[in-house]
Amino acid sequence: MARHDLMSTRAGNDRDDSGRVMLMVLVGTAVLALLATAVLTINPGNVLARTPVVGESCPSTRLSNTSVSIVAAPEIAPVVEQVVSPMRAKKLPDGHCLQVTIASQNPAETVAGAQILPLERAPNLWIPDSSLWLSRIEQWKPQPITAFASSPVVVGTSAAVVSSLGWDKKPPTWDVALAGARPVAAPNIAQDAAGLSAELALWQALGKGEKAQTALAGAVLAGLRAGAPTRESAIADAQADASTAPLIPLTEQAVQQANGDVADPKLVAVYPKGGLPSLDYPVARVEASNLTPEKQAAIQAIADTLSSPASRAIVRKAGFRDTGGSTASATGGVPATVTPLKPPSQLEIKAVVTQIVLLSAPSRIQVVIDMSGSMQADAGNGMTRSKFAAVAAETAGRLMPDVAQVGLWGFARDLRGKADRIEFQKMDELGAEDGKITHRDAVNRDMDAMSTQLGGNGTALYSTAVAAMRDMKELYDPRAGNSVVLFTDGFNVDPGGPSLRVTVKKIKKLYDPKKPVRLICIGVGAEADIDALKKLAAAGGGEAFLAKDPGVLPEVLFKVMSRRPTA
Repeated sequence: MARHDLMSTRAGNDRDDSGRVMLMVLVGTAVLALLATAVLTINPGNVLARTPVVGESCPSTRLSNTSVSIVAAPEIAPVVEQVVSPMRAKKLPDGHCLQVTIASQNPAETVAGAQILPLERAPNLWIPDSSLWLSRIEQWKPQPITAFASSPVVVGTSAAVVSSLGWDKKPPTWDVALAGARPVAAPNIAQDAAGLSAELALWQALGKGEKAQTALAGAVLAGLRAGAPTRESAIADAQADASTAPLIPLTEQAVQQANGDVADPKLVAVYPKGGLPSLDYPVARVEASNLTPEKQAAIQAIADTLSSPASRAIVRKAGFRDTGGSTASATGGVPATVTPLKPPSQLEIKAVVTQIVLLSAPSRIQVVIDMSGSMQADAGNGMTRSKFAAVAAETAGRLMPDVAQVGLWGFARDLRGKADRIEFQKMDELGAEDGKITHRDAVNRDMDAMSTQLGGNGTALYSTAVAAMRDMKELYDPRAGNSVVLFTDGFNVDPGGPSLRVTVKKIKKLYDPKKPVRLICIGVGAEADIDALKKLAAAGGGEAFLAKDPGVLPEVLFKVMSRRPTA
């Protein structure tokens, strides 16, 4: 095998009678009248048919209809139906009959459908649960014209958890609640307005900077992991008053609804300090260019009804708050008033949502670990540097979901004969079956065993970095965040190999911003050549870190993922 080769370890005729003539005229006139009536009745497109008849009421075959379509979030759709139902078949000022259709649809599904549906298929009014969705449908250009209801976002959990944490006496802040050790049930933040609002509150509470980005990445990854609690299972745990129940970002109305049919509810709403985000249920008009004045007037009539005082009373009775934040009842731990949290700017919200969507995308990572003899040296904490790297990578890997793809290489100069690199595991999803174990288990097993297979006569760091970047460029997946994560404890020791300058030049040439594969370099121990690692990482669109404790690796992973490029 040639120098620097890669070694693998796995594979739709009448008479003129005046009387009779007169009779025929009368009969003919009558027939014509009947025929005319028939034509007007069965031809609603006739101009005369549009003329209102005194005393005419809706529904009518003589009056034209003006139809308005509404799509609303599932939890608010029944309330919209209750408010709008009396308007059906109502006679409008222009003489038309009003017809209304209401469809229930999750806002995330509406956003997805809008990507492929033409504008003429869009509803006339859209009532999602939050204004956060409005900017996600640019092609519809939805314009908010009023609001219908509101419900503050709270943290739901069991009474036992609330008591054990002391939150019944002193409520937590958002960062204490969501950035702590207790698991959070937020499996798909980008598709859930309550979860997204809670994470935005956390992001604001932590100052919107580096710490906030790290916490955001941690929350998204935690929700994607295998075994992460679903909302349904989390609510069930809370109702069972489990002391291990997770925390659940919910609306106040969702808590009341979940407790409505339970004799002795144990799901408790915690109202964090510092202000609460709120779902505002906007009524948005879709800006179609072909709307007639009659249609526009009908849409406005419905919007006016949705924002009327009578509608506010119906909203409160259904467990929501009205647009002013008032509630029907302040009993059972529900405060009469809540402090609203000022939302981030639209640009900030868009940036955070973009980050969450990127974080939610699959990861494709080539892990490359130094296996030179120096990795046998003591790294502190009772571990060798090799064991440190394996434990650190395994610790970070626990935070990754089963759909994340990982490959594993080991490297050292002349590690196996003249081969500088060994492919221990090919790229595959962590949850994939690998014989009787998962790919995750196989990767962890091989990393653990590396400490017993160290060797070679140097560290082919530079040539390995180039080889890994070249290999990952060929394996590039546009649906995933692609990266090489390289662990090493020392300097490049590879006589006859490329220099740092040449290596940086090669990596820069390999890096394509339109198909980015990021190079992340992690120095293990104080002797790692961090200056060289920084230059290599910068050339590959990534970063370099000096790790002295395996516990910092999850934070490094969060940084790596939260800074993934959008290109």
